[in-house]
Amino acid sequence: MDEPKLELKNMWGHFLTINKHKWEVAKACFKAGLYRQGITHDLSKFSPSEFFTSARYYKQGVSSPVFEERDAHDGASYVEQHHHGHNPHHWEYWIHVNFKGKPIKIPPKYVREMVCDFIGAGKVYRKKDWTRSLPLEYTQDALARKNRLYHYATEELLLRLLTDFKDIGFDAIKAPHAHKVLKEIDYATAPEVDYDGKSIADLEFDFVGENRKKEIEAPVVDLSQTAEKVPESVRQNGLYGRGRTDEGPLPITKDAPSADRAIK
Repeated sequence: MDEPKLELKNMWGHFLTINKHKWEVAKACFKAGLYRQGITHDLSKFSPSEFFTSARYYKQGVSSPVFEERDAHDGASYVEQHHHGHNPHHWEYWIHVNFKGKPIKIPPKYVREMVCDFIGAGKVYRKKDWTRSLPLEYTQDALARKNRLYHYATEELLLRLLTDFKDIGFDAIKAPHAHKVLKEIDYATAPEVDYDGKSIADLEFDFVGENRKKEIEAPVVDLSQTAEKVPESVRQNGLYGRGRTDEGPLPITKDAPSADRAIK
């Protein structure tokens, strides 16, 4: 399949969409005290590796170029690969490829930026339908569908911060409250890599990463919030205006712009 033509109007439209998202995330980061991250968030979107391909697949700012590129390339998006590999607020950045895709514990400052990213994206794409509970509901839905792979401690931290943000607002992701939560869940003592709930000290790997020792039962983490019923509006509209069913993404309509197809 031939690549779409690179048009000036799409380059300009994509540039504006990126900046709308960056502005909302920057405001959230500044309120949370993440000043440097608020400025540097998603700067890779302006790189030639991401910008020009994304502009080719631009869809008036309601559908992500990433997903359009996937549709054209048997599910592969090279823009997405580059973006996730250069932005540590994405969970994909923290997958330990040397040991069969095990998740690494994400540093708390990037978990907090992840929350700000959810807030900013939701405000851009859901507009007047955005509420403080939406980032939590979106994450619960994603976890229920098992399309996220977090370190078990990171997942607990993320859910705590999102739950507290729903209840108390931006104070939940400021450093004092975040540090309190980190102590409560004993984040520092969790292993750096989640080898199915075990630390590397419990394992013996050969050069291809095979576990030679007896399996050790993974710790039980209370994530009961993920079992709460997700509102149908979130199921249908996601965080960004377009949701998914178990069979795949819902079709884009004029009145329901992209959700999972948000700018990555």
